[in-house]
Amino acid sequence: MTQPPYNAPNDGSADATPAIQDAIDDCPADRVVFIPAGTYRLDGRLEVRKGITLRGAGPAATILQLQFGSDIYIGGNWTNSGAVTQITSGYGKGSDTIVVADPAAFTVGEYVFVDQLNDPSFVDDGGCTWNGRDSNSRALRQLVKIAGRSGDTLTIDPALYYGFSPAFVPEIIELSTWVVEWAGIEDLKLDRVAAPVGQGRNIEMTSCANCWISNVESDMVYGRHFWLNRCAHCEVRDSFVHHAFDYCSGGIAYGIVIADGTSDTLVENNVAHYLNNPISNESLGAGNVVAYNYTDEAWNCDEPDTDWLMADLNLNHCAHNYMTLVEGNQSSQHDAGRRQPVQSDICGRLPRQLQPPGPVAQPRRCPAPDAALVAPHLDGPAFLESVRLRGRQCPRTARVARGLRTEWRFVLQPTGRIQARLQQRR
Repeated sequence: MTQPPYNAPNDGSADATPAIQDAIDDCPADRVVFIPAGTYRLDGRLEVRKGITLRGAGPAATILQLQFGSDIYIGGNWTNSGAVTQITSGYGKGSDTIVVADPAAFTVGEYVFVDQLNDPSFVDDGGCTWNGRDSNSRALRQLVKIAGRSGDTLTIDPALYYGFSPAFVPEIIELSTWVVEWAGIEDLKLDRVAAPVGQGRNIEMTSCANCWISNVESDMVYGRHFWLNRCAHCEVRDSFVHHAFDYCSGGIAYGIVIADGTSDTLVENNVAHYLNNPISNESLGAGNVVAYNYTDEAWNCDEPDTDWLMADLNLNHCAHNYMTLVEGNQSSQHDAGRRQPVQSDICGRLPRQLQPPGPVAQPRRCPAPDAALVAPHLDGPAFLESVRLRGRQCPRTARVARGLRTEWRFVLQPTGRIQARLQQRR
């Protein structure tokens, strides 16, 4: 990367975007673009439009400095005007074959949304008309792959998680004319040194399948750190997102966001804090999992002149998130109800110990260890030694009585998973 023919400057003195983009463009599918240790200034967007891996030498070694108009885009194109046809049968729960009115425009291997008109007794778009098609009048949906075709019968993978109803006209619509599969970014740090104009993002995945973000630290944002739109079977894991230029509401201090029909995607073993909305599910499809993450310090505009926090695990943002499993997360407080006026059925669960013991008149801060102290250990053998950090009294957390102090003990499991355990001591 730093040698001919690319000669990317790695001291932050000049724009490295063209050199890195050339290396990405030259890289064959199923190969790796390696960015060695150094600081690389990005004045523009990096685009990964095929199945390759963008890999650094570790978050402490490879640093991409994001300037005003820079971000990283992984995926194909976004459209709500793909081919559409009605499903005439096979729309019941568990079905992996559907019969459609006109199969001509659909081919084996492409991804489609299965959706239906909103059932007013069950679904409300929450005013989020920018998600979904037809002004989000079809909020309940699932992203599937066409695995086979015989006449007007399509085999889909996975099978339907929800039973759609002929009363609400179930249809399939083509996800995109360009879907990127098997692309990923890993082992580096994003350091945003200048806020974009308007909502931005540090990494965006759109129209991706089987793509991933792994072991990436993202420091500072004006918008969303990681934003996954219309993705299938993707992963965000072992990463650390934190801090923003502005902590007010409105999508400018978000951490890890899975959105806009994303289905069967895993968000696991991440640290997200010092944000307005650290982890958010926004107008999802079905089959997603949010598990074993650590979130805290969800601020708002009043920070630090406040004694309460926003929900740091937001499970129900915008329209009708459903059939999502939420398990094993360490969270100060979560929102599984109505952030906006949304009628929703969260078919997921939170561990009992993470749920508050009852109504709390005034939410209180639940201090936790500074994740900046934990992050350097996320990808190295140093983490074989447990890290012990002391918190303060935490009356907001279930099963923590007044007068007890709390400690978070971070332990590297034999499986490689980092587990945060809350302990109580007098």
